[in-house]
Amino acid sequence: MKPKPKNGKINSNCVLFRICFSFIFPLLFLLPCAGLAQERKGGSQETPDRLSYLIENGAGMITQYESGKVLREIEALPPGKRSDFRIRVLENFASLKSYLVTKKKEYGKKWQSDYKPMVRTGNKSATPILVELLKDDDPYVRAFVARALGYLGDQRSLEELQRVMKQDKKSKVRSRAKWAYEHISGGKIPEEQDPLKEE
Repeated sequence: MKPKPKNGKINSNCVLFRICFSFIFPLLFLLPCAGLAQERKGGSQETPDRLSYLIENGAGMITQYESGKVLREIEALPPGKRSDFRIRVLENFASLKSYLVTKKKEYGKKWQSDYKPMVRTGNKSATPILVELLKDDDPYVRAFVARALGYLGDQRSLEELQRVMKQDKKSKVRSRAKWAYEHISGGKIPEEQDPLKEE
């Protein structure tokens, strides 16, 4: 134990240590914590919510053979968001793609039970998703997407359906795209342009 300083004087080194300990040390501790909290807060603002992420990326994920991931992400959604028509469309075609890849019956049953009620709603909000799915490399997916577009009847899909009915390698896909185009356009198939008429 150190003896007390004479005349009631406190060692200047001791005072300096107490000031540092009382004021500076807590600041050194709190600043990194505040930065971490800000980083977490900023990170959550920059990360889109799961619904928006699926709507923006789900079709691309399905075409890139990530349908299992799409289904897991959909499962994690709250019931209110899961009933969004665009999510129902993604779930349906993720189930179809999963069935085509894995041959697991539960995916096939899920897809079949939901497809007809889904396409007969007339809800056009998922048209951009379906148009993106028309680029899938599986002809069954493309054929059922074309049929869904025909039932939903959104004219925004006509350009892509026209491309598919003229260029797709599979005749079944071309015929489904043609049916969908006629169904949406009221039977009007675009005529081939004659290069001589353009001159």
